[in-house]
Amino acid sequence: MNTQATEAINKVLSGAKNLDDASIELMKAGIQITDQIWSALQDAENNYRKRTRGLQVGDTINIIGKNGNEDFSGNFRGWVSDGMMVVVYDGGKQMILSMNDIRK
Repeated sequence: MNTQATEAINKVLSGAKNLDDASIELMKAGIQITDQIWSALQDAENNYRKRTRGLQVGDTINIIGKNGNEDFSGNFRGWVSDGMMVVVYDGGKQMILSMNDIRK
């Protein structure tokens, strides 16, 4: 990934630009938006939104793997009364997690 793409991703992550504006800026600079760059821009915008507005239903979150298992992702579905969250992963399986179980 080149320097301009990295700078655009950092701008999206900081909230200085949104996903669309950053991608247009890169295209105007003659940089091809690869799948890797597009995915990184999307992740940056999602992370910025989660930080500024909190988790909302449908947000993708990264879950820390336990007992030597790899990290994986799931979709946030809501909060339960004790402050834990419901996450759906792997084709419909549900789990209850705390904020300590997710990657920031």
